[in-house]
Amino acid sequence: MKLKILIFLFLLSCAKITLAQDKLEKLFAETTADERATFQTSRMKDALSLSSEQEQKVFEINLKYTQKMEHVFRLGGGKLQRLKKMKAVGNQKDSELRSVLDNQQFQRYEQIKEEMRETMQERRKG
Repeated sequence: MKLKILIFLFLLSCAKITLAQDKLEKLFAETTADERATFQTSRMKDALSLSSEQEQKVFEINLKYTQKMEHVFRLGGGKLQRLKKMKAVGNQKDSELRSVLDNQQFQRYEQIKEEMRETMQERRKG
């Protein structure tokens, strides 16, 4: 019985990963890296009160990492493997952003990321 429950939970998690992969595929097909970076930067500018200098640096970082993220996604491989690589790319991006943002801005950035993560988890449950 426990084995059946574990198998069910594993299959459920695979289905969630597949849905996330499909959404990323659609996002990459419908937008350019520049459009994604512009959108991200605009949201960050408002949420973090970026200066003009910070805004330019953040855009460059966002563009670099939207391109890297798409490249990693398109390389293929197993879904879990891709997700791990994409998480590593996200961690690299965060390291670069840390050098541009002040402590308060970076803490707010981390808080916003956590709120988004929680929102996505709630959507998956519902």
